[in-house]
Amino acid sequence: MNKKLLSDNCRKYDEVVLKIIQSYEEDSSSFTMGDRKLKLTKEHVKVIFGISCGSAKMVETNIKKESVALAKRLGIKEARLSTPAMKQKIKELKSSKKEQDVDDVVRLLYLYLCATLFSSNQGTTVKWLYVQHVEDLEKVKQYDWIEAITKYLLMSIHKNHKELKGLKGSTYWLCEHTKLVDVKNPNAVPRVIKWKISDLQKSLKDFEHLSQLPGDKGIMSLLFFPFDV
Repeated sequence: MNKKLLSDNCRKYDEVVLKIIQSYEEDSSSFTMGDRKLKLTKEHVKVIFGISCGSAKMVETNIKKESVALAKRLGIKEARLSTPAMKQKIKELKSSKKEQDVDDVVRLLYLYLCATLFSSNQGTTVKWLYVQHVEDLEKVKQYDWIEAITKYLLMSIHKNHKELKGLKGSTYWLCEHTKLVDVKNPNAVPRVIKWKISDLQKSLKDFEHLSQLPGDKGIMSLLFFPFDV
């Protein structure tokens, strides 16, 4: 937005994500950073991505495509709504002045973020559950998206951290909690544009595990980031 988020600054490096995942301890559901342990919380996700939402629970139910209004309107033939389909539909609808089409573009942008960033998977598709939750645009902001995102991320890490397959992770979280990377934009909102992620890759190249981080590179106590040790 406004050319603040540059692709070179936010490019993800797999080796960095792997080091974060490898520092995960299943018994304590925490990550070892230097000589301390850190848990990922809802507050971390909220502040890093600048998400504002309500507290209504997003109930996990088995929603079928046939009962999803957006799938019917857009004529989705596939079993799951994919990112290529989303992009194609956005192109088709973006010039329309019809209120329904404008609203559907908004829904598709919500879902594209879910599929590519917040609840991504190897197939780059999104559950019909999420499609159903964006049907009523007035209610979207009432749902606790932060809890859903955090729960999904932690479930993925807890389930797959030993095999290191199909994992999701946020390198920004490591930037926020350590002194590994210099801040480029101190007052940036959202906080993802505070750093240049390529700097993180360079800082970690000499450390095989995050438990090896020296004291001067370790966890920072931030007022806005309460965490469990």
